Amino acid sequence: MKLKRIAVLTLLVSGMAVATENITIANVTFKPLAEITNSDALNAATGGAFKGVLPSYENDGNENTTTRAGLKVRKSSVIVALQHNLGIDVANQLIDATKFVTAVNKILPADKRLKESELINLDNVVISMSSGSQDILTDLVPDSKQLPVVDLQVRFALTAKSGTTIGEQNINQLVLEGMTKVKLTDYRRVNQSTIMTTKTPVRITVKGNKPEHVTEDALVNLLGDYFDITAPSFATTLFPIWNIDPVSNQPVFIDETTGEPVKHSLKNYQIDALSGMYTGSDGRGYGDFGKARIERAVQKLRFSPSPDHKIRTIGNSYMMNYDVTITFIQHWSWNSAPYTERAADFTLENVPIIISFKK
Repeated sequence: MKLKRIAVLTLLVSGMAVATENITIANVTFKPLAEITNSDALNAATGGAFKGVLPSYENDGNENTTTRAGLKVRKSSVIVALQHNLGIDVANQLIDATKFVTAVNKILPADKRLKESELINLDNVVISMSSGSQDILTDLVPDSKQLPVVDLQVRFALTAKSGTTIGEQNINQLVLEGMTKVKLTDYRRVNQSTIMTTKTPVRITVKGNKPEHVTEDALVNLLGDYFDITAPSFATTLFPIWNIDPVSNQPVFIDETTGEPVKHSLKNYQIDALSGMYTGSDGRGYGDFGKARIERAVQKLRFSPSPDHKIRTIGNSYMMNYDVTITFIQHWSWNSAPYTERAADFTLENVPIIISFKK
């Protein structure tokens, strides 16, 4: 622990100096980052904690106070979430010492942990972070599209009321700081173990004439076109979280009229077709992946012939088995274990699909 003593000059309105007091500041560094586990991490999740406080569109979007992993998360939003989850109010008053001490002690060295009794004379607790941008609206936490836990430089400044000290250490301010892990609001997760490939063939009707040569590649391309969502008509304002390209980190779709990013999603006929490719693991329903979740979550579908595929002609239709890879938008994951690495893709194997043609 490092101690600093600062002389503070108190002035009257007239400018006359009337008193000088010494302020003693102690600095404590968090334990090494490698020793901080995900369960130790500070909690900036807002989902359940903010339920009933923020409407959902303000709790899960690009332009607001979200801390949802996978999206662009502002440090200022993380600070607000930490205040809420650590028992600190908007005036920086500590209103829940138990909550604060329990959380912060997990990231402090064993011999530097706090006691609630030491905080009786506390005036305020100020949370701050190292700045990466002078604009608070563009100062973002590290990219979280792969992991919902990020590393951040965090600082807690605990200041005692005037004329009092913190604990038995005779200090007026205690600064806790260092690199630590911070849990964001977890991805929206789908438990893939709750669904299985259907045995009933899915019927898809394609407008136009059948290909001159019906090959595996031709059928795969037809399905790719059928589920393609790049056209402007697939834009939706219902769930306004832009599709982000994971490589460039840029919006995938731009509204041609406004020049602004826009969300694209599957339409009802595509949702019906996709939901027909699987069933709940008990043979009923859609498991953990209902139609509403398809509309919110699916960014792309990819088709490839299954290993045991064979094209079969059924009248004017063609049946083949496909492996269907479902790719999620950046804040959804295909595994249900909390705070684990995001699984963007899941493949339904050996899906029987019948393709018909209609002029």
